[in-house]
Amino acid sequence: MHVTPQAEINAKEFARTMRWPKLLFAAGIVTTIGLIIYYAGPYTAANQSAPDGINGEYLFAIAYGAMFMISGTLAYFGIKKSYGPAP
Repeated sequence: MHVTPQAEINAKEFARTMRWPKLLFAAGIVTTIGLIIYYAGPYTAANQSAPDGINGEYLFAIAYGAMFMISGTLAYFGIKKSYGPAP
C-alpha cells in the first residue's frame, strides 16, 4: 500500500535499522542456549522427570527462544521489503 520514495531512503539509516532484527535473532539463540543450560538441564537433573528424553522444560526453552528468532526474521524481511533500497 505504501511505497517509500527512493529519495527518502537513507542507506546509513537503513543499515542501522537492520541491526535490530539481527540482534533480536541472536538474542533468541542466546536465550535458548541459556535456558537449556541454566534452567531445563538442572531442573531435569534435580527432578529426574525424563532422564532419557526431552521434557516440557526443554520444549519451553526452545519455543521461547524460537519466538525471538521468528520475530527477528519477520522484522528483517518486513523492514527490508518496506524501507529497503529498490533492487
